[in-house]
Amino acid sequence: MTTLDLPAVGTTARGAAWTRTLCVLFFFSGFPALIYQLTWQRELFRIFGVNSESVTIVVSAFMLGLGLGSLAGGWLSKRQKIRLLPLLA
Repeated sequence: MTTLDLPAVGTTARGAAWTRTLCVLFFFSGFPALIYQLTWQRELFRIFGVNSESVTIVVSAFMLGLGLGSLAGGWLSKRQKIRLLPLLA
């Protein structure tokens, strides 16, 4: 193992803590989406009843939102003056 393979002293612990913090924040960012999905699902169950149409509407809207968010994120990521981490937050 050469000196080029070794990480700098002090960066490993701080980098691991930063990675762990980002993973926890990313994990908890999914909860609002699940809450919205459950709320809309229950409302549509009340209107249409428990059937495939209400499930199809909620899943289609969720996938449409993911697709549009992906397109918008790709468009914004190509801009040079926008910092990506605050944009993601």
